[in-house]
This record gives sequence, C-alpha cells and structure tokens, in this order.
Amino acid sequence: MKKIIIISECFAPNNKIAAIRTTKLAKYFKLKQNYNITVISRALRNDEIVDPILSEDLKYVDNHIIVGHSKYMKNLFKIRERLIKVSIRR
Repeated sequence: MKKIIIISECFAPNNKIAAIRTTKLAKYFKLKQNYNITVISRALRNDEIVDPILSEDLKYVDNHIIVGHSKYMKNLFKIRERLIKVSIRR
C-alpha cells in the first residue's frame, strides 16, 4: 500500500477553505487509490469554527497528528485579541 503524508496548517474539522480542500484531497486518495493517509496539522484555536460535516471526513485519514501552538504563537494570539477589542471600542 502506498503512503501519503499531508502537512497542512488547516485540516478538518477546521471550517476554512484551505481545510476543506486538503481534507477532500485526502478523502479522494483514500477512496479512489486506497492510499494510507497521514496528516500533520495544527491545533484549533479557541476562535475557530468546527465544521461537523467536514469532521465526518476524518474517518478516511489513517493517522492525524495534531501539533500544538508554541508559546510565541499563543502570545501573538493574545495580542491580536487585545487589538481587536481596542479597535471595536473606538
């Protein structure tokens, strides 16, 4: 059996266009070509939306490795949230 590894910032269940494309691509390779699919993606942030329909396509992925955010990225997210709150108040 052939193997494919997909490294993507966005993957199911994230509700973004990039996640939809890569998830459907993985599903296609599994159904049509019977590849062994491994995906490495980042963890969802608190403000991101989960797509329940896209979550169902995770069953076609053999291994899904979720990588957490670094402390640096977590701090950037906090700063961004503060800036958004300040701009909304104005």
